[in-house]
Amino acid sequence: MTNRFVAFVATGRTRELATSTWHEIQAGPEVGWASSNFLAPLAPQAASDVTERVVDTAGEVLETATLTELAGLVAAQYASTADPQSRIRTVAPPSVFEGVAEVTIDVVGQPDDSVRGYRLAIAADAAGDWLAAAADGDIAADAGPYTLRSVSVTPLCYSHRGVSDDGRCN
Repeated sequence: MTNRFVAFVATGRTRELATSTWHEIQAGPEVGWASSNFLAPLAPQAASDVTERVVDTAGEVLETATLTELAGLVAAQYASTADPQSRIRTVAPPSVFEGVAEVTIDVVGQPDDSVRGYRLAIAADAAGDWLAAAADGDIAADAGPYTLRSVSVTPLCYSHRGVSDDGRCN
């Protein structure tokens, strides 16, 4: 499988428009502009294992029929229902290896002036035939039930605020 994800690097040039901030970015040899509405620097230094917190909040170890359902339950713990209401997006498609299924999702839109959202890396034990699921390409549904194994959370910062040296959103 070819990696579809390319690292983007900010060139340092920024333009303030009436309704948004635009940043010049470079991806490989290509240079272009992107709206800050679609950019959020990761703070990998601030990543933390929140599995125990997720289980405590749920009141039990989560187990669902599909990986998508499991990811939704975890994301709901980080989603804002206040204004702004969070949006949940899959960042990396589900994968499975040796019975451990993984999916990465972003929960974007928080009532905070520095934290735009959270990237959640979710791992689950797949009780079903994960080899067959990997072969037919429907890992999110075909290898269940799925039991939560771990959750790691990384803050997503607002692009105009940036990330401090210790990994916190400015």
